[in-house]
Amino acid sequence: MVVIGIKVENSTLIKVNTVPLVSSSINYVRLQCVFNSDWDGLIKTYQFTNDDISINITSNDPIIIIPHEVLIIGILHIKIWGEEVDFNTNIIKEKITTNPISYNIINSEITDNVSNSSDVTASDIEQVKSIANLANTKSDNTLLIVNDIKSQTDSLLAVKDDTIAIKDETEQIKINTQSIYEQTEISETNAKTSEINSKTSENITTQAMSDTLAMIGNDICPLVNGQIPISKIPLVVMHDCVQISNVNELTTCIAQNGDIAYIITLDTGGNKKILTSYQLLANDSTIRSNWAEVDTSYATQAGYASTAGEATNSTMINNKRIVGMTSDQYANAVKDADTFYFVGE
Repeated sequence: MVVIGIKVENSTLIKVNTVPLVSSSINYVRLQCVFNSDWDGLIKTYQFTNDDISINITSNDPIIIIPHEVLIIGILHIKIWGEEVDFNTNIIKEKITTNPISYNIINSEITDNVSNSSDVTASDIEQVKSIANLANTKSDNTLLIVNDIKSQTDSLLAVKDDTIAIKDETEQIKINTQSIYEQTEISETNAKTSEINSKTSENITTQAMSDTLAMIGNDICPLVNGQIPISKIPLVVMHDCVQISNVNELTTCIAQNGDIAYIITLDTGGNKKILTSYQLLANDSTIRSNWAEVDTSYATQAGYASTAGEATNSTMINNKRIVGMTSDQYANAVKDADTFYFVGE
């Protein structure tokens, strides 16, 4: 058996092998084609033409027996076309045609004037068998070659697909690399800006520290054992005032040096009056001797006119107190609407 191998790429026929074709062969010469994916699902028609003889065979078999009618001396032309037909309407939906491919057929030199069978010797029979076996071997080798070529073609197509995929990946890597490069430039610019800002902040901090150190002892008071030294406390300070019920509560007050504790009483009209007041003259408020009673003259000079109601020999007229003081005391006093004042030397 002789096999002609053809590779079909789209609309192009390509010879896979070259074998000698001899005329007068019957059911011996075969055609094997390898189609690419464009031919999937199409009905294939093979046309064999030699001189004025043309035979069409429609088949999707992988191997086609070439009709012996066209295996005559001359040039054998082979064409293939594929069609997708809508059998409901008999309309051709798709058709692929190919170029013709040609093979030379030589004369077998066989005549009809054959001698009697008695003239055929055993040697002739063995020679024919040997030739047939050789042809079968060549045919098997041809099939192997065709299959190998098909396998190589599939491998090349796979390599082509891989190459396209690699190309796409390479292009994406190129785009990613460009993006990373641009981001790197932005990061470098930001880093330089941060470095400049950091240096500026460092200079500002250094100057502020220098200014602070220069101010310590003058504009800034240094702490001694976590406290402000007495010498650094301004003469005019604010003190807390704590209300108590009686003098015994003085030592239970939470107070510090300079704070005032006072006792409230009500006059005949139900108005609140300061009965007496005490000032803490030391840091420890739990020691009774650290508290000193504030008398009337001190209260007046300090501007607390409401405490003048406890002055010695003070009296009440129409529920108002009468307080006597010097002109200097009166000038500095904060006047109380519920108090009558008389001024004397």
